[in-house]
Parts: sequence; C-alpha cells; structure tokens
Amino acid sequence: MSYRSQAVASVILGTPLAFALCGVYATLGPAEPATNYIAALFLLLPVWCGVLIWGLSRQRARQAWMHLGTGCAVMVCVFLVMRLLPGA
Repeated sequence: MSYRSQAVASVILGTPLAFALCGVYATLGPAEPATNYIAALFLLLPVWCGVLIWGLSRQRARQAWMHLGTGCAVMVCVFLVMRLLPGA
C-alpha cells in the first residue's frame, strides 16, 4: 500500500474538504450565525482528523484521490448553489 500518496491526498484534498464542511455548517446551522461560526471552529479539528483517517483507510491511493476529490467537487457545487440561491 502506498500510504505516502494516501497521506498526501488526505492533506491536500482533505483540508479544503474539512473547511468546506464546517463552512456549510456555519452558514446553514441551526443557531444564530455567530454561534454557528464558533461551533464550526470547534468542529474543524475533529472533522479534519476524520477526513484524514478516512482518506488513509482507503485500500488504494487512487481511491483516496478520487473520493476526496469528488467530495471537494461536491462541496464546490454546494457553495455555488448556496451563493446563487437568494435565501441561503
């Protein structure tokens, strides 16, 4: 197994994915915006660690690159939809 390539994929693609997941929570969370931002800051490290572990648990490095890349692409689409919709 190529753990080095999986680790690089997890760091390079996992970091923006974790930031995007926490950003979506901060924007669409259940509480007031200021409270959601604080909660998103506290959630950032556990989410990032979970994404790193998930990327390293793939059987092949290609799977880690593809799955994390797909997750990042989905989050970009979510942010574009949130930006285009007037209520979000």
